[in-house]
Amino acid sequence: MMNYELFTVINSLAGHSKLLDGLMIFLSKGGPVILSLVLAGLFGLAVLSKQIHIQKNIFSSGIYVVICMFVAYILSIIFPEQRPFVTHSVNLIVAHAANNSFPSNHATGAMAVALAIGYSSHKLGKYAVALALGVCFSRVYVGNHYPGDVLGGLVIAILGYVLFNHYLRDTINHWYLELTKQCSFCHK
Repeated sequence: MMNYELFTVINSLAGHSKLLDGLMIFLSKGGPVILSLVLAGLFGLAVLSKQIHIQKNIFSSGIYVVICMFVAYILSIIFPEQRPFVTHSVNLIVAHAANNSFPSNHATGAMAVALAIGYSSHKLGKYAVALALGVCFSRVYVGNHYPGDVLGGLVIAILGYVLFNHYLRDTINHWYLELTKQCSFCHK
C-alpha cells in the first residue's frame, strides 16, 4: 500500500505546471534516448581515435545493458504487475500500453546505460546517473509506473553492474580484443 501512497504523492504533482509537465515528459521519453546516444557517441569517438581500451569497455558495457534488459523482461513475466492507470484513477500525461509495469524498463535501461557511461567516463557518468534518476522520477510523475517498479529497475541495473564487473567484464573485454586483432582500423 505504501507503493500506491508514494505514487499518489508524486503523480499528484502532474497537471499543475506546463513547464514541469513538459520537463517530465521530456525526461520520460527523451532521457533514455539521450543516454543511449551518449554511449554510442563515446564508442564512435573511441573507434575514430583508435582507443581500443575504451572501445572494449563500452562494448562490454553494451552487453551488460542487454543482460539487464533481459533480466527485466524475465522478471516482468514472473511478477506481473498492472500499471497504475489500469487499476486507479491517475494523472496520466504520457500514454502507455497497459502491459506489465514491474520492473520499469525505462528505469532499468536508463540506469544501466548511465552506469555504462560512467565506467568509461567518470565525468560524464555523474551527469548520466543524474539524468537516469530524473527518468526514474518522471516515470512515476507521468503515471506510467509505481515507485516500486522504478526501484526494481534500479536494483537490476545496480546489482547487474556489480555482478557483471566482477564475473563477466574481463572475459568479454578479452573476446573483444581477440575479435579486433585482425582489424587494422581498430588499432593504432
